[in-house]
Amino acid sequence: MTAMKMTAMARGQVDMSQPRKTEAEAEGPVLGEAIEARRTAFSKGLFVLETLVEAAEPLSLSGLVDRTGLPKTTVHRLVSVLVERGWAKETGRGYGLGYLPLRAAASLERSLDIRHEALPFLTKLRDELDETVHLATLDQEFRVVYLEKIVPHVQAVGLMRSRVGSTAPAYATGVGKAMLACLSEPELARFFGQVRFVAYTQRTITDRKVLEADLEQVRCRGYAICDEEHEAGVACIAAAIQGRRGEPVAAISLSGPADRMARHLGEDSDSPADVRGAARALSAMFGGPQQFG
Repeated sequence: MTAMKMTAMARGQVDMSQPRKTEAEAEGPVLGEAIEARRTAFSKGLFVLETLVEAAEPLSLSGLVDRTGLPKTTVHRLVSVLVERGWAKETGRGYGLGYLPLRAAASLERSLDIRHEALPFLTKLRDELDETVHLATLDQEFRVVYLEKIVPHVQAVGLMRSRVGSTAPAYATGVGKAMLACLSEPELARFFGQVRFVAYTQRTITDRKVLEADLEQVRCRGYAICDEEHEAGVACIAAAIQGRRGEPVAAISLSGPADRMARHLGEDSDSPADVRGAARALSAMFGGPQQFG
């Protein structure tokens, strides 16, 4: 090793003359092998799922083996996991797609449609009320996923962390609570069965009974309120956009600094009605009720 290389290494600089290590190599032989094995198994699982997607009809285990070229034991193990997780199903004719691919496709289509339809309403709310406006939906794990964010012409909320594509807990956000309030009893039970409450601020709801009472208030008044429950200093008003069966398609919210949002929540304010009215108009476009509940 040259003196120059030794000096560079002592300073923490990378020796570019040496080949870069892969993630698996960098983690060491034992952990590296485990990482590589998981990556390989995941890739093979996706290959089996893609094979089911491309098939015109259900495939037998032998048919999957023939199309993938993978060992029979490997295919059986992978397709069993896909069936267990809902991505595939086993019928009398073989293996086909389960319900989760259909839900994922419907969610994607709905997300693309709802953003296009909602944009004029979001812009109108922003222009009239001069606060940040969000559009969000729920993913399969009951997390809020932000689809759109329109900020005021002079943005004053530097602490608002929401970004398009980012996620947030449903129980701690206005858009999340607005959508949770629209869930069917089985879906709401599934949410409570898997939620793990985390206190993001001193105001975060971390008790099931308190959240259930809050959701009942949302149903009664037609909109949700988030009072510094996810981010200190930020409050919002949110209302759900519902589909044909009353299910939550998405939700919109008006957000801003808590002290400034107080005027939007005052007795004489029309802001909650404005947010709720935009959500109702969008619900009508998607075949949902124009009245909450």
